[in-house]
Amino acid sequence: MEEKEIIDHKNIAITGVHQVLLEVFKLLEDFHESLILVGGWVPIMIIPEVEDKHVGTLDVDLAINDKSLDETGSETIEDILLANDYQHGTEPGRYFKKIEIDGKSIVVPVDFLTSEQRYIPKNEFYDITGIDAITSPGCELSFEVNEKITLKGNLLDGSPYSAVIKSAGVVALIVMKAHAMNIRKKSKDAYDIWFCLANYPGNIEKIAKDFKPHIGKSSVKTALDLLSNYFKSVDDKGPTDVAMEDGSTDSGYRMFLQQDSFQRVQALLNRIEFD
Repeated sequence: MEEKEIIDHKNIAITGVHQVLLEVFKLLEDFHESLILVGGWVPIMIIPEVEDKHVGTLDVDLAINDKSLDETGSETIEDILLANDYQHGTEPGRYFKKIEIDGKSIVVPVDFLTSEQRYIPKNEFYDITGIDAITSPGCELSFEVNEKITLKGNLLDGSPYSAVIKSAGVVALIVMKAHAMNIRKKSKDAYDIWFCLANYPGNIEKIAKDFKPHIGKSSVKTALDLLSNYFKSVDDKGPTDVAMEDGSTDSGYRMFLQQDSFQRVQALLNRIEFD
């Protein structure tokens, strides 16, 4: 398959994933107060106008805040998903939606995450949502550090949809991605951290300031230690993951990305430590 065909297929897939993201929020409107967008869609949504185009993401990640969760009726989140052609994944907390877009069949994963610090007992949490959500280190920060964004676009049937939803803020996103680097070894996590540091309004100074109220929290301390470890040199895992995920075949540009991501992470860590 030629490079252009690969890129075109990925762009088609990203469009389909975005439509599934819209559909999930439409189906779960009664749960919006407790649903928070996390994962790879966050940089795209909270930094919409940037010169550097994000590589995109091929799944949907949502956090369920059990601190604000209330029963909304007889149907659980799982009831609603299964009634609308979503299927169980092999892992708890994961669902799939099979879609057709531009004549191509795509399977979109939808993962539901929650904090390691359970506020509602697990059996009651499961009863309300119907979902055995995936515990994710740092997820509880998205309960506190989130922002309202407008999600809009066309649904799978072509009809328009728009809603104001909660998205993890940049600090919660970086903390969760740092933990994810340590768990699942995917290059996308380092890339999303670099993308935020390179493009977030106010740049690193603003992000470091936003970190300050949370640096005493254990998940944040661990995340900062992980960043220090994975970005300790230009050739370490973090910088090389950023270049790998970008996908450029230009060796000079790959080296620039490694150097740039290393310097930005170090600048963040230094500013948090010394400000």
